[in-house]
Amino acid sequence: MLECEPPQTLRSDMIADKDNENSAPPDEPRDEAPDEAPAESAADADAAPSPEEKPAPEASAGEPERQQAIFAVRIGKLQRRYPFAAPEDFAQHTGRTVVVDADYGLDIGVLGEEWPDDSATALGAVVRLADADDLAQMLHNAESDAECTAIFNESVADEGLEMKLVGIDHSYERGKITFYYHAEGRVDFRQLVKTLASKLRRRIELYQLNLRDQFLFHPFVGPCGRELCCKSKPELFSQKVPTRLAKQQKLSYNPAKMAGMCGKPRCCLHYEIDSYKEFAEFLGVKPGRPFRRRSDGLECRLVDWNMLTGEVVVEAPDEQELTFGFDEFRREFEPKTPAKSRRGR
Repeated sequence: MLECEPPQTLRSDMIADKDNENSAPPDEPRDEAPDEAPAESAADADAAPSPEEKPAPEASAGEPERQQAIFAVRIGKLQRRYPFAAPEDFAQHTGRTVVVDADYGLDIGVLGEEWPDDSATALGAVVRLADADDLAQMLHNAESDAECTAIFNESVADEGLEMKLVGIDHSYERGKITFYYHAEGRVDFRQLVKTLASKLRRRIELYQLNLRDQFLFHPFVGPCGRELCCKSKPELFSQKVPTRLAKQQKLSYNPAKMAGMCGKPRCCLHYEIDSYKEFAEFLGVKPGRPFRRRSDGLECRLVDWNMLTGEVVVEAPDEQELTFGFDEFRREFEPKTPAKSRRGR
């Protein structure tokens, strides 16, 4: 199994707090115009001004106060989950693109389910559902990727670092830029963060990609011919895939065939496990379990079952094989003995 270094993340504001230095320009207030405009970098020369914030609709005096909840919002190319506060009725908009207000300004993400931990602290609030103008603004922000890439590569060369840029994320108001990179081992890029912040005049975040992260930036296709599960369904990315799922689905344990491109068990083993459990709990995993028909007492033994087709094959006393649909079989037959567990053998 392939192993890799854990991701390494650093922001320009973390550098300033750690070293008590002011080489990186501080974030400017979004609502107040500075007395003197900062010098523009190459990446800012053609950038459009920050879009005006669209206020969320205010409740009238007669309406009751809306109850708040914390939702998981996936932001950026890696679709990392962050807790954001929003009215409880936003649960009906799960999967929709939303605009959130974070400490670095407005950003865009995908609204997920409610945050599982009630004690989590929200990083900001969901402002509204995103519209076509918001999505167009994100596309406009990406137009400066080439200039930002050139500045990044030039700065990396000046610092003599071994880093390969993989992708860039811009926040909605262009207050923050995240650079995703690949490197062998850990890299001391504290000075690089300061240099980028002084050139781009924005908050800088560097994120080192691990092996699985890298697949999210490329159009990899799995053995089934479809896009990788961890890319099409980011919620699977953080889930552990135990090898017992293969046994429950009657698959032979072969690490080479079970492993995905990252070297770990394939995410797709999670897809139909609930249905397989339903079959296995009633029928058992291995053949030979005896059953009795409730209507006439006919006894038979399990030969095989197929979850995908929903069929159960049993052998009658006259050695005739009978095929039933799973729902029909469960309705008409009952097991004579409970399913044997490994512990009881």
